[in-house]
Amino acid sequence: TRISINKATAEEWTALNGIGPSYSKRIVKFREKLGGFYSINQVAEVYGLPDSTFQAILPQLALETGGLKKININSAEEEELSAHPYLSYRQAGSWVKYRKMHGPFERVEDVQKLHAISEETYQKLLPYLTL
Repeated sequence: TRISINKATAEEWTALNGIGPSYSKRIVKFREKLGGFYSINQVAEVYGLPDSTFQAILPQLALETGGLKKININSAEEEELSAHPYLSYRQAGSWVKYRKMHGPFERVEDVQKLHAISEETYQKLLPYLTL
């Protein structure tokens, strides 16, 4: 059995060996907070999910492209930005303050100028950001 990681319901996740109701709800909740998965490996980031369980279900996971929920970095406020699992409230606040002082970002890459997030976090966030 293969499941689509961006479309599977909590019930469908429980069909996978090692995924019970708690993990399935966490996976769906994390997916919703992210705005969708762009990589199968993001499933491994679900809180408390053992790597051994992730490795066991990995062959059963399928990823369809597209459909990520994007965050407009020029209009999103702190609450929306910080609701994303990869951004803290403090980081989100620095983006909003920068916009207020300097005007809208011209390119998504401009968020790197703030040095509020690491390169690793920026790369993870990039698929979710738009102007």
